[in-house]
Amino acid sequence: MDLRGFPTLAPSPRWGRLDQVACNDVVTESMGAVVLPRREHGISRSRIDPDALKVLYRLHNSGFKAYLVGGSVRDLLLGKVPRDFDIGTDAHPNQVRRLFRNCRVIGRRFRLAHILFAGGKIVEVATFRRLADPSEDLTPDQKINFNTFGTPAEDARRRDLTINGLFYDIATFSVIDYVGGLQDLKHRVIRTIKGPAASFQEDPVRIIRVIRHAARNDFRVEPVTWREVMARQSSVMGCSMDRVREEFYKDLKSGSLAAVLELFHASGFLYSLFPEFEMPGRGRFADRIDFLHRLMEAASTIDRQCEGGATAPDVDLLLAQLFLPYFSLHAWRAHPRAEQSLVTYLLERMDTLLEPVFQRIKIPGDTRKRIRSRILLCERIRQAIHSLGSIPAPLRARPFFEEGLALYRADLERRGEAFREELLAGETEGKQEHPRKRRRRFHRGRGRGAPVPSAARPPRNAG
Repeated sequence: MDLRGFPTLAPSPRWGRLDQVACNDVVTESMGAVVLPRREHGISRSRIDPDALKVLYRLHNSGFKAYLVGGSVRDLLLGKVPRDFDIGTDAHPNQVRRLFRNCRVIGRRFRLAHILFAGGKIVEVATFRRLADPSEDLTPDQKINFNTFGTPAEDARRRDLTINGLFYDIATFSVIDYVGGLQDLKHRVIRTIKGPAASFQEDPVRIIRVIRHAARNDFRVEPVTWREVMARQSSVMGCSMDRVREEFYKDLKSGSLAAVLELFHASGFLYSLFPEFEMPGRGRFADRIDFLHRLMEAASTIDRQCEGGATAPDVDLLLAQLFLPYFSLHAWRAHPRAEQSLVTYLLERMDTLLEPVFQRIKIPGDTRKRIRSRILLCERIRQAIHSLGSIPAPLRARPFFEEGLALYRADLERRGEAFREELLAGETEGKQEHPRKRRRRFHRGRGRGAPVPSAARPPRNAG
């Protein structure tokens, strides 16, 4: 995709008054922050999670600064419902723990306070931090914990993107911007706070976040940042693969996977993460285009499933849907040997085609087994319908059949076809159901294994 293909939309009316930065309503602090008062933005406390509000108010009433930070402020300004409400404060983790009985402090490198609520909800509270200067003479404890606490301005400038560096102050109900995030939201631009080269060198995983926010919000990436994304995308694979996998899982469940994969393809990161998808030297160019078309159809199906329900489907189903086009395209390039069963052949092809993918992104073993089971049952269902015209009863009795059937239904949805429920009737269709009676067998003489009658024991009905 050419960079000029990124959509450039007109500024939203929500930002109409932000053009007048010098007006009396917008205050510029001495530290360089733009403060947007309550009447200048659309964030209402009714849209903030009640438990997050409790944490904000308790910190504020105890004399600490309490800001809603990061992506939640961005989403509220865009009119979206945030997934998480993170809080920044000048209270240290131990001070937060003394304020909340339902608090636990986690982390060694960076200590965070997690406030626990009913239903497994967690509100994360982080103390404002700054980037440690390597020339500083740190104490041993600081070297272990890396807890270099700082001011709100220092905390904002150490974040990844300008649109993620905004704060909402519960004391004044105003939005505070130290990094130009309000202007970038207005112009729908993705930009790093530092220079993109330095930012991506510091943490290459930020490349995934640049692509994610551009895809989810239909923003354009600032040109210099996009050039650095394309030049440095392969460096992401040098990071902790657990972090990369968790970032990819966020995109998988976001409802915007198709848009994310499109930008992955445009930047080249799709083939750094999944080099098998590039298929170098295999087949014709038309086959590669056909595969990408199938992949994008599968991603669109996943997006509909994640948007339609209150909770996203299991990650193993989503991953199986994503990998199925690749497996189906390559699994049947060879054929089972004469003495080889279909199941054995499919398992061998999974070892060849999917296991390298699983190992590269370190998919956990239990998730890996469920993906393999789903794809195996899906292909067996497909072959049974093709050869028999129905799904036989022995296959329907297999473990994990319902999981495989769910994947087969999703694959039919990808192709725009509907599942015919009569396929499940199979060989029982048209037959009248009768309760099966157990036939009683009579054996002449002593049955096998029966004890030999004792001569001392009288017959049961004697005299």
